[in-house]
Amino acid sequence: MSRVPVLLSLVLLAACAKTLDGDDGSGGSSSTSGGGGDSPCAKKDCGEPCELCDEPPCNTVCDGQGECRSAYDVTCSDCPDGSDRPTTGEDCPMLEGLVCEYRYGNAWFDFVDCRDKITCGVNGWESIPEASCMNFDPAYATCPMMMPQHGTLCDPSEYDSLCDYGGGSYCACSHCLATDDCSGPTAYWGCVQVAEGCPEDAPLLGHACGQEGQVCEYGACWLESTYAYGAEFLSTRRVCQGGIWVEESLGCPVQ
Repeated sequence: MSRVPVLLSLVLLAACAKTLDGDDGSGGSSSTSGGGGDSPCAKKDCGEPCELCDEPPCNTVCDGQGECRSAYDVTCSDCPDGSDRPTTGEDCPMLEGLVCEYRYGNAWFDFVDCRDKITCGVNGWESIPEASCMNFDPAYATCPMMMPQHGTLCDPSEYDSLCDYGGGSYCACSHCLATDDCSGPTAYWGCVQVAEGCPEDAPLLGHACGQEGQVCEYGACWLESTYAYGAEFLSTRRVCQGGIWVEESLGCPVQ
């Protein structure tokens, strides 16, 4: 009997054995390494975007457990994540002044006064009542198609709502630009824009921030008194303090 077929069979058997052992013949292993190497959040810190995004808004980030979730839901701080939000009376970390804020992306809940907020009190987590914003949706406001120039004349009977022009830019037809008590006979367009380097929408209270001392203002004091639907829900000052966003007063005069 020829030895050639026997030798060839032995070579094939050896090759099969290596394949079953996971050896691809190059000295390495063909199996996938553990530790979630294929996860979009592998080796990423809490709050980092899950994946590169070419078309903002990019609203998915990594949470503290390496999962990819909505940015509105992830706090990366002592505040509970949105999906883990506690009920009133549950134990809390008793950090003085800690306020945690949440939003859902709905148009009328984007304004700061309309968002859900909780705070840590002596009796555990407590809800902070939000404003009733259900009667205002900027998508249905009557507004000029192009953003008007600040200080130009307008008719509040025609434009009676806050106008959202995107990118943190808002305008309202107001009597309050001419007089402090909003009693003047003439109305003007007043417009506000977010400062460079600040998020377009006011950042969520209690959520992590990365630039200590950064101050971002939204809205203006005159908007607080303007009789335009939605204008009273917008204004706030947010400060990055101790690694989280906190709120400071705009210092508006009491009407």
